[in-house]
Amino acid sequence: MSTTIYDIAERADVSTATVSRVFNDESGVSEETRQHVLDAAKALNYRPHASAQNLARQHTNQIAVVAPVVANYFYMHVMRGIQHALADRDMDLMVHAPANPQDRIHEQPDPESLSTYMARALQPGRNDGILLLSMPLTDEWADRLAETSRAVVLVDSEHPRFESFSVDSREGGYRATQHLIDLGYERIGHITVEYDPPPARYRREGYEQALREDGRAVRDPLIAASDERPFAFSEKGGYRAMKTLLDRNPRPDALFAASDMQALGAVHAVQEQGLRVPEDLAIVGFDDIELSRCAGITTLRQPARTMGARAARTLLRRIDDANSAPVSSTVFSPELVVRRTCGGRPSGDAAKNKPEGEAPLRTYAVYRASGPIAVDGRLDERDWAAAPWTADFVDIRGRDAPTPRFRTRAKMLWDDEALYVAAALEEPDVWGTLTQRDTVVYYDDDFEVFIDPNGTTHNYYEVEVNALETVWDLMLLTPYRDGGPAVDAWDVRGIDAAVHVQGTLNDPSDTDDGWTVEIRLPWSSLEEAAPGGRPPQAGEQWRLNFSRVDWPLAVEKGTYEKDLDTTTAHPERNWVWSPQGAIDMHRPEHWGIVQFADAEVGTATVSVDERPNRRVKAALRRLYHRQRAHHEAHGTYAGSLSALNASNVQLPERDFAPTLRTTQTMYEIAAPGAEGTTVHIRQDGKVWVTGE
Repeated sequence: MSTTIYDIAERADVSTATVSRVFNDESGVSEETRQHVLDAAKALNYRPHASAQNLARQHTNQIAVVAPVVANYFYMHVMRGIQHALADRDMDLMVHAPANPQDRIHEQPDPESLSTYMARALQPGRNDGILLLSMPLTDEWADRLAETSRAVVLVDSEHPRFESFSVDSREGGYRATQHLIDLGYERIGHITVEYDPPPARYRREGYEQALREDGRAVRDPLIAASDERPFAFSEKGGYRAMKTLLDRNPRPDALFAASDMQALGAVHAVQEQGLRVPEDLAIVGFDDIELSRCAGITTLRQPARTMGARAARTLLRRIDDANSAPVSSTVFSPELVVRRTCGGRPSGDAAKNKPEGEAPLRTYAVYRASGPIAVDGRLDERDWAAAPWTADFVDIRGRDAPTPRFRTRAKMLWDDEALYVAAALEEPDVWGTLTQRDTVVYYDDDFEVFIDPNGTTHNYYEVEVNALETVWDLMLLTPYRDGGPAVDAWDVRGIDAAVHVQGTLNDPSDTDDGWTVEIRLPWSSLEEAAPGGRPPQAGEQWRLNFSRVDWPLAVEKGTYEKDLDTTTAHPERNWVWSPQGAIDMHRPEHWGIVQFADAEVGTATVSVDERPNRRVKAALRRLYHRQRAHHEAHGTYAGSLSALNASNVQLPERDFAPTLRTTQTMYEIAAPGAEGTTVHIRQDGKVWVTGE
């Protein structure tokens, strides 16, 4: 007969209630009595029943995972991450997924199926928390989940009421296509999915955006949709879609597939026709599964295991403390992994005909705030949750430089009064020393904002903030390369900047999560250099960039000290939103493009369009750099375009016909722009448009 708590109570000479409090680790029992009960239990060889304990504590020690399918490489990697995060916790996983693969949720959402699997996961007493994988969560289901007060975290989807972890599929589609554009391919095709699930839709949007920004039309004959059932992201689906594209005339010379499995099927179809990859047709996938590594597929890596692990850890934290942190959305940037399916320059005419162009620029649609923004550094308003993050920051030098050690990203909002900027900086050691306004803040770790309202590269603003909320704001009349100067006395009147530290400030004894910064920049100051001397209007574009300075640290006598490499001119690390191509933030022509949207945040999706004269400006900028090189070599500016080898500066789909006027110390180059306009650039780098 098994031992019960009555036996232990009798042996220890205490009540059964006292025995129960000891085993449930509750207060109200002296240490002496507690030890007496444990000794009695040990003598009687008693082991508490885990399920009974959990019931008493109203915990099940189970986590539910609701997924559209499990026989999929992406979900298998997400599940591995979840299992890894739970390895040290006495938690069981309960997976709710269709037994019939035709009954899927993610690839073709079915409200009835969704209700079935969600209802199972929400049954009382079944679990302590729920992880939703790629679920099309409606507001109705969000209400039902919130009513249960159960911890909920989303993976591969987003909803403003719940923590979420996803990958930026739109950015991935853009980067894949831009990589093929950079390699010189002309007819870039795309394999998507027929019934348009969100990941495929966003990847196609990124593909189309990259084409449009390069001045190309989106051509339907170069796009094919995989309709293979039950899994359209499959190898067979990619094979059939690729066969369709190969039968069209002209066929693609490069391809972006929405998944690695589709890319593998496309490779099979290409080789079956006697063509070579990448010599005849280059291919990029999306996922970076093991098979892709074996097959040498160039792809966009999404961190599926990391997403699963971080989602599970967040869920555990919310199970332990429902109010542990404000709701946030974590969006990972996919990483371009170049392998043999398109890793080199294409052969033939594609490489020869690639027009010279400037580096790809970041873009961002700034949505209107729906109400007042309280600047406290916490970013916990609903509007901030709905605003999209920028792409993760990269090294200032560009794609060939090392990947930043810590993640940084930003987001923006606007209203009639101000521009709002927010940023999240991952950082295990948050520190700061400078407290005086307008000191050189980048001598500490800092976050920086650069704003060129008029797009001329002249009269732009710089604002820096450190973890102590110290602000340095200044105005540049011209970039330093063109002589400056910086007007340090200029201030953003009415600026409001706040920082929230996730951890402790200036304490090397612990490990921090990072810090968030929130900045309010009133139009009453920014309009000084803006077109028309006024705030922006909906649809207008400004040039803008963000930078983060990160100093290497050492701990000396319990305090942080910079650990400087004196052999380099820049011992600090510089991470930016839009890469500059050099360690120099003062190259406004490389800053990103922000477009002010009329829509309130969370109500619509606005694409940033390319303005017709942007590429003419970029072509003139190349001639400006050649004039600078000529002046450095000869002491004078070139007097003819032939001396600048201007004939090899070309534009896609239009003629580039510049003219040059010079004096001994100055020059101006002008070129016809769109719709009867003329674009100009001069020796101090200023670029402007007339005839608008």
